[in-house]
Amino acid sequence: MFARPQDISGRPPAAEYADAEPDATTQSLLNQSLRQQLMQLNQTDITTATRLQTLRTSFASLTRHLITGTSVSYQEQIALHDQAYQQAMLSMQAANLPEEMLTSQFVHAHGLVLSPLNCSRTIKDVNRIGAFGQGLHQLISQQLTKQPAIHILYPACGPFAPLLLPLLAAYKDEAIFSSAQIQVTLVDIHSGATQTLKQLTEDLGLSDFIRSIATADACSYEPSAAADILLLEASHHGFSKEAHFAIARHLLPWLKEDGELIPGSIRVKAALVKGQQEFVEQWRDSSADQPPQLSQEALAGRIELGEIWRLDRAGIAAAQIIDLPDGQQVVECNTLTIPANGQDYDQRILVIYSEIDTFGDGRLDQYLSGITHPRPDMSVCIDFTPRSPMPDDLLLQRGDQIRFFYRLTGLTGFMPVKAEPMEARA
Repeated sequence: MFARPQDISGRPPAAEYADAEPDATTQSLLNQSLRQQLMQLNQTDITTATRLQTLRTSFASLTRHLITGTSVSYQEQIALHDQAYQQAMLSMQAANLPEEMLTSQFVHAHGLVLSPLNCSRTIKDVNRIGAFGQGLHQLISQQLTKQPAIHILYPACGPFAPLLLPLLAAYKDEAIFSSAQIQVTLVDIHSGATQTLKQLTEDLGLSDFIRSIATADACSYEPSAAADILLLEASHHGFSKEAHFAIARHLLPWLKEDGELIPGSIRVKAALVKGQQEFVEQWRDSSADQPPQLSQEALAGRIELGEIWRLDRAGIAAAQIIDLPDGQQVVECNTLTIPANGQDYDQRILVIYSEIDTFGDGRLDQYLSGITHPRPDMSVCIDFTPRSPMPDDLLLQRGDQIRFFYRLTGLTGFMPVKAEPMEARA
């Protein structure tokens, strides 16, 4: 009899496929922050000028190679991101956030709002910063050949606005683009994030690039000016938990007709995998000095079901929202078929994963970032009945069709249901 996927041990590098208890995660991050502060007590005091110069250099170093074409090894990139994180945390400390504000997170009407401390580690995601930085630089360069100045709107940006501030730091350091050419609006619902942002942008010497920093719900915020670029990344692995779709849908009307949404495309897909092979075996010999990459053996062992949803500018605008009787809202996505001739379904797990194209050459494939790790759906049981059934178990058989809905309220995510045969619908 098939064992529940929860019994499978191990995880891919930096995996987020298994949800941790929120309190434990927050406590771990808080412990890290406290440990960092205690270590600093034993270090020689540095002047404010030295701290600011180190911060500015560290941020510019994250994206300089994307702009100049300089070769930087993956190990060197990891070290640079660690340094930028450490320096940004000093700015967060300088912002003097009370502990309650630093660690507070909550479920908003359209998704999870992470604490500033929880968001802070995004800047250490080498591949995410690289893919967005590469695409964003190509887009900014393209737009500034057509017009003298652009406006970038960056909602749900968190305390460090990590997809943009390193690029602006490099522009200033290399004298490539100026604040006369680029103006930015930063928006976040968490006052701890915006308070940190104000400190960080001043510390980085980037205040002249900032049009405004707004503490506001991005799902209802109305910008004072149309945007040439809408930069947004607000999701967990499996395109879950956060309010990416709701924010994008609300703010698209403020994007100019010839403007661009970044990422330009998010493709959410489903596959059936062997848990031991997918999450344990293929990572046994992996190295932290190299980007994580799905092995050919694991890829060959999968059963790919197809694309659940494609989120691009046209698709987001055209999505039809369904209002349920209890007040919840969903979007109907694609219906996928479980192949009738597949093997050992009772040993497989349904996983949902994202592939992200930012713009141009910027791309994030599965496992390259925390937001593209495959997310198992433990409720889907194909060709077996679980020993310990749960209320939301979905019992399916080979040949069945799975109809996917995306839940927009509370913790966002995909809800698979068994699709009725076409003749039954008729």
